[in-house]
Amino acid sequence: RGAPPARDIGFDMLNFRFVCGNTDGIGNGIMIETYDGPKCTGRATAAQSWADVFYPMNYPDASGLLQGRQCVRWGAFQAQFNATFAKEHLPDCVDYACTKGACSGGRVRNVSDTTGTIYKAEIRSSGADPANPRGATSSAPPRPRVGAACSALLVMAALVLPAS
Repeated sequence: RGAPPARDIGFDMLNFRFVCGNTDGIGNGIMIETYDGPKCTGRATAAQSWADVFYPMNYPDASGLLQGRQCVRWGAFQAQFNATFAKEHLPDCVDYACTKGACSGGRVRNVSDTTGTIYKAEIRSSGADPANPRGATSSAPPRPRVGAACSALLVMAALVLPAS
């Protein structure tokens, strides 16, 4: 028996606009207002928070996503727009955004904080063989280390034993 045919389950949002606001104090400041009519006409619904409509994101992640410059987590996936929204469609909502503490979508980090990110700079090597602890200067195999107690015993044995 074949798989049932695909059908539209109505998750698309074609008629909405971004507005600024933060009703719960932990949102990213960007809210979504949908319309009944085509092309932002007709009756507007009450604005809903970003986390309720899409996926929880803090302000830096949401603005990076909307400007097409950042790949962000979206559930089990990663998402990125291939182009930015037009400036007239993106209000500057930074004044409404949660910036400290447990914000929806995660804590807002300092721009210089690289914790948890992939290291992108070049990793340089000294050129030494990592298997050789003595480095690149010696090609001789490393000598086994003799502990200080063993060395002292050898010296004492040489002093006590008569020469033959």
